[in-house]
Amino acid sequence: MEALVTLEGHTSEVKCVAWCPSGHLIATCGRDKSVWLWEFDDEEDVQCVSVLQPHSQDVKSVAWHPHGEVLVSTSYDNKINVYKEEIDDWAVFIQLTGHDSTVWKAEFSPSGDILASCSDDRCIKLWGWEGTCSKSTSWVCIATLTGYHIRTIFDLSWSPDGQLLASCGSDNRLCIYKMPSSGLIHIGGKPCLEEPPVLWGYVPNAHSEDVNCVRWQPRGFNDNGHSKDTSDCQLILTTASDDGYIKFWSIKCDE
Repeated sequence: MEALVTLEGHTSEVKCVAWCPSGHLIATCGRDKSVWLWEFDDEEDVQCVSVLQPHSQDVKSVAWHPHGEVLVSTSYDNKINVYKEEIDDWAVFIQLTGHDSTVWKAEFSPSGDILASCSDDRCIKLWGWEGTCSKSTSWVCIATLTGYHIRTIFDLSWSPDGQLLASCGSDNRLCIYKMPSSGLIHIGGKPCLEEPPVLWGYVPNAHSEDVNCVRWQPRGFNDNGHSKDTSDCQLILTTASDDGYIKFWSIKCDE
């Protein structure tokens, strides 16, 4: 193993890196309150194409829309910024407010229809928009999941088909929520959910200390091999904690 490229530019700790689905752009963020975009070409040459500084505090995470059309960042300033490429640069076109404290993570559902975010305020918010993600100027909170965590929620992760959302935090808990089967719908042109998400699974002491990270196995599996959907299959969920352990959780989707 060898290092191909070392990128310099951030002036403090770099907190997160995310590849664009197409693989030609990389987003990074850090304690210097900035988001950097880097272009990666076929010759393994990387150059900075944009430096974005709309946050007033440390930037905790960056994540791409699955179609690569928009980028989101979260911060200690309690805000979520949504960026898209303009004529000559990337720029913020929507700023989402509603969390009362640090937003640790935001992640799009696999279909790209819903954005989930988690925070120090012990809430998970789900966001939807009218029309096309990159063209809509109307993004709204369509659900708030609260009362399931009693401390900071550090991370969240969507199941491969977007039907389940997992969360973890400093209360040592692991929670799994079930989304309505109809997904995001529009009534009177406004995005909404036909039914509220429900708590589908809960482990009060998943670890003995803070649970920092949760991730689904990219694809569920059954007796016939791999399957992308969660019908009659088993999913694997992984958690990582300050207690020094990594745990794998087996979830039967027909339970």
